[in-house]
Amino acid sequence: MLWVLRAGGPVPDEKDTSTPDEGRPRRTARADLRDGLRHIVHDRVLRPLAIAMALADLGFVGPMNLGLTLLAREQG
Repeated sequence: MLWVLRAGGPVPDEKDTSTPDEGRPRRTARADLRDGLRHIVHDRVLRPLAIAMALADLGFVGPMNLGLTLLAREQG
């Protein structure tokens, strides 16, 4: 898994001492979310990983909430 992370992203330049927000206008959270989703959709490693994580999360949350409700009812 580590090789995927190392091969996929740019290596930061240690000589660059400027702050990330220097000289750039502020962006909205919606624009950042849209850019992040666009990046995930176009990446061939992140797309299936994000889909698998979303399906696993959706499959786990429902039974967990139901189990907590039944446990609370049983405990009184």
